[in-house]
Amino acid sequence: MAPNKKTLPPCSPIHVGDCEVTIESSNFTYESDSNGLSIKVSRKAKINIAVKRVGSGNLIKNNEMGLSECGGEGKDQSDMSRGDEYSFALLNPKDADNHSTSLLQEVLKLYKKELPAMRFAANTGKESMFLERCISNGKYCTLIFKCKASEGLEEVLAAMTYQIVPADTQYAEIPTAAVSSTYQQK
Repeated sequence: MAPNKKTLPPCSPIHVGDCEVTIESSNFTYESDSNGLSIKVSRKAKINIAVKRVGSGNLIKNNEMGLSECGGEGKDQSDMSRGDEYSFALLNPKDADNHSTSLLQEVLKLYKKELPAMRFAANTGKESMFLERCISNGKYCTLIFKCKASEGLEEVLAAMTYQIVPADTQYAEIPTAAVSSTYQQK
């Protein structure tokens, strides 16, 4: 018999540029301004991001992330629900303050740990600055998924570095992305 899924009522959609964000959770907060959207959730949540077609109201893409499935190897459900706050942050090195810069350094550590082969140039074996350039030169933005423990410590759980390909296309270039090994499900 399949497990029952409880669907939580979504909040009113939050509009950010050409995106519509809905959050299904019993406990969440968000802040929206002209530079972006910050969402903080605890426990079980579902975040839907839909991109509208330019010039129409039709939604063309729907991505979902179920945070209740976030616990990876080495983390039991009680660890994941002890009051930690999970949030996304979109970082652009051109606009980085001290906190954003330290988060980008955490992303670099995550990439070096989880993607060790990317530290070396292809076919030469020489050490490369590719990862450092990706996150620090301003060409790419980095979307991070982080956890803030009740003790106040922040941990980057996953990151994706990307750039939107010119506006007439609907694609993004993603040179690198990683999830911390303790949160990967194998």
